[in-house]
Amino acid sequence: MSSPFFEQEKLIIEGNKNLSYETICHTIVFKPKSNIFLFNFLGSKKKLLKNSFVEKVDLKYIFPNKIILVVKEREPKCYIKYLNDAYILVDNELRVLEISKSREKKVPVFIGLDFNSFYLGEKLMLKDKYASDYIIELSDNIVKNDFDLYDLVVDLKNKNNIHMHIKNIDVLLGNIYNCNYKIALLKSILNSGSEYLEKPGMLNLKEKNQTPIFKFIT
Repeated sequence: MSSPFFEQEKLIIEGNKNLSYETICHTIVFKPKSNIFLFNFLGSKKKLLKNSFVEKVDLKYIFPNKIILVVKEREPKCYIKYLNDAYILVDNELRVLEISKSREKKVPVFIGLDFNSFYLGEKLMLKDKYASDYIIELSDNIVKNDFDLYDLVVDLKNKNNIHMHIKNIDVLLGNIYNCNYKIALLKSILNSGSEYLEKPGMLNLKEKNQTPIFKFIT
């Protein structure tokens, strides 16, 4: 078992998207040239699971000298604005993945949500228990329609009067009903290339069977 034949040259990592190879190796204190049978998988797994992005860790051996660490990460779903200058990155269970001053992930941003305390790696408990369903449905439809997410903010302060802010346009969506249709319609309107959309205005898409109404804001 102590033969150089079993010494691993490099740790192979699969499934990581948000965590870099270097970050994972540093976290588990990986030592090259170590014997594959002496690799402390349980200890490494415990260390990695402390990272809020990591959901599951598995191990595969390829004899004689290769170890593959398979990491399943939680997928970022959206940012939730906190106070004036912070963003809480959450997954589809609203588990807090990251707290930052900037938006580096290409996911929607939500404002107008009420919650008390929150902790990294734990689920964000919103005061409105139905708000999480709205967040997931809106996020999925926004991503599906391939919006420029750096210029888009969704205001959920009033669930019956949802607003989407895109550049200079305040889009009135009304309630969540038919949101997939409304968001697809919005995308087609923005893709029309109309010069009116370059000016500050309000676009009303509340009613499915009503012609969209655009009003300039002066």
